[in-house]
Amino acid sequence: MKKIISLLFIILSISSCYEDERGSDYKPEIMSRTEFENSIEIIGGKAMQKAGKIYLVDDLMFLGEENQGFHIYDNSSPTLPKKIGFLRIPGATDLAIKPNSEVIYVNQAVDLVAFTIEKNTMKITIHKRLRNVFPVLRSPDGFYLNEKYSKDKIVVDWHKK
Repeated sequence: MKKIISLLFIILSISSCYEDERGSDYKPEIMSRTEFENSIEIIGGKAMQKAGKIYLVDDLMFLGEENQGFHIYDNSSPTLPKKIGFLRIPGATDLAIKPNSEVIYVNQAVDLVAFTIEKNTMKITIHKRLRNVFPVLRSPDGFYLNEKYSKDKIVVDWHKK
């Protein structure tokens, strides 16, 4: 009897280490690799839902919106910033710009993307994409997508069920 109880305890202990989204209170937002790689764009106004980090570059201010992208403001008059648009980048949480450079680096979910924005036309040019540099995005409660994960499925956000 002690052996059976010990075996059951070991099995339960091992199975409790296995995490997937079925035990999560969140549902993953998934994009195909093709859709994901073609998703970076500047759109009109978008209401602020969850403000993140602030980045200042020359006369532009980028205000992060976690896993969504960045609100762009004309900051030439710092006391009265003017909203330009929203840089939609599903899965993005951070942005960096090298000093004296116009190249913007963003972590887009699992990828690192380098691009520029033409300030007059707001046209985006992607220069380089390094695939699968970052780990798969986990849910806020620590779970991850574990349904036959393939190179064609990218988790860009998690939403409350």
